[in-house]
Amino acid sequence: MKKIILLFAAAAIVFAGCTEKEETTASSIELSVESIPAGPEGGTFEIQITSSEDWRISGKTVDWMSLSADGGKSGESLSVIVSPNSTMESKSAEFKIFAGSVAKTVTVTSSPLYVIELLDDAEVDVVSGGGSVNYSINTNVPEIEVGFSGDGASWITYEKRSDAFGKTVLSFTVAESEIYKSRSSEVTLTGAGVSATFTLIQAQVDAIISELEGNRLETDLDEQDVKFSVRHNVELDDLVLPEWIELKGTDTQPTAEDGLQTSELTFHLDEAPATRVGTLSFTYNGSEYLSFVIRQQNPNPVMTEIPDEGLRMELADLGWVIAEKGLTSCEIIAAGMTSESLSLEYNWGGNDINSISGLGAFPELSDISISGYTLDVLDLSDCSKINSLYLSTEEISEVHLGNNPLTKFSIYSDAFSYLSNTSLTITGTNVKVIDVNMTESYYATYYEHLATLDVTGCTNLTELHAKREVESYDYGTGQYTTVCVLETIYVTAEQKAAIDAGTLTVEKSDMTSIVVK
Repeated sequence: MKKIILLFAAAAIVFAGCTEKEETTASSIELSVESIPAGPEGGTFEIQITSSEDWRISGKTVDWMSLSADGGKSGESLSVIVSPNSTMESKSAEFKIFAGSVAKTVTVTSSPLYVIELLDDAEVDVVSGGGSVNYSINTNVPEIEVGFSGDGASWITYEKRSDAFGKTVLSFTVAESEIYKSRSSEVTLTGAGVSATFTLIQAQVDAIISELEGNRLETDLDEQDVKFSVRHNVELDDLVLPEWIELKGTDTQPTAEDGLQTSELTFHLDEAPATRVGTLSFTYNGSEYLSFVIRQQNPNPVMTEIPDEGLRMELADLGWVIAEKGLTSCEIIAAGMTSESLSLEYNWGGNDINSISGLGAFPELSDISISGYTLDVLDLSDCSKINSLYLSTEEISEVHLGNNPLTKFSIYSDAFSYLSNTSLTITGTNVKVIDVNMTESYYATYYEHLATLDVTGCTNLTELHAKREVESYDYGTGQYTTVCVLETIYVTAEQKAAIDAGTLTVEKSDMTSIVVK
């Protein structure tokens, strides 16, 4: 028994000796650094290696990194040479250092060359009204800070960054300008140690401003010179002036602190026969910036009544009268006193005219053209010089020409003409010829309603053309038939005698009768 115990004791001693020997010979390795972050400029980096035995290198090498040795002894160093990184991408590589059965991994990273490259112009123009601005850059900087010079931050807002398809777009909002000179701010983009700058330039608010209240100047009717000033930051284009206004001179002062310069304009006004109004339009590059009114006011204005509002507004647009909406009384101004011709043509959405009463107040009026209005009564009896009249309408039922020297009256007729009223009365002292013929019209079959024509008020009539018949196709029979709605022409006994004597000729349809009234 004692021998057995001694044997176990001896075995334990031997085993303990073996274990202690294995622990003292285990492999080990220590590195001074296990990661090497290299900047874009590259460089040489040292790794101090302490190991239990000789060490060796294992791992795939890359073309932008090299090692000073493949292996070495404990205490020796390894040089890692990283080439400069001229790309915009980060690079990474690994290798292992072994000592016996143990290894340590070394990670080498090469930071990219950070850039902010401007792809758009270095100066960006923005209109005075402001708006959105997108600016394109080429960059690999992950976070960009945006700064503005001067007071740029008060009118420029950086909104967002968008990266797509290898391009970066920076979005800005520029506020509307309220100043009369241009403004600019340098926009600086900064990040990862690099920066770039471009300039936003906002245009001035173009202006031509009158210093007179209401942009108007009023004088009497005398010939005279007048002056007024405008402030502006654009060139004054040539003014288009009424023939009675002449620009005599311009005195321009230097530009003031607010960006505006002052020009004093001198105009010569001819003597006026009556109140007249001239509008001066100040333009720049085809756009109007200021409308200025010069009015020569008659101290004893010539007033007249124009009952029809549509006619008043048309005459006001022509510059014949000064009219206020809703008031029938208006002042006749110079053009109304001297103009000889009046053309009134209805435009869709414009003023309609139902009566032309009041035209006798225009002393020189001799030529009238009227078309397109829903005019029921045409009364020129208060005029005295009308010798030419053009009339195109479907609504007319009465025409009173008074004592005007007009000798011929006609209603325009074409393929679409018709008269919608059932009766038409024409009067006029000097009218010799009346022509209301209608021999072809697509609409007459459906819309013609004129049944009676009264010419008893035309005492000097020598010709009457009143043949208002058209050919109408009957789809039931397949035949054309003659249609005439005009049943009766009323004449005086004297006119009937003249017809019988042949001194008054009448052209009419066989379906129309002549009746003495």
